[in-house]
Amino acid sequence: MNIITFNHAGDETFAQNRELAASRPCECGCDNRDDPDLIGYLHAVTDGEGFTIGFHDEEEFRLVARVLS
Repeated sequence: MNIITFNHAGDETFAQNRELAASRPCECGCDNRDDPDLIGYLHAVTDGEGFTIGFHDEEEFRLVARVLS
């Protein structure tokens, strides 16, 4: 599991708010271009500050997605 925190406050590209959600990587490969083994991630952003937790284990990802649904 990879955990990334970030602060893009003031950057219009990244400053949008995103609700906490578990997602699969985009089919185009933009989400997992640096990590081809990524099977899903948990992500949230508020005013440009946020985090992403990447999952490499299907069971862990499904557990988190199920808890959020």
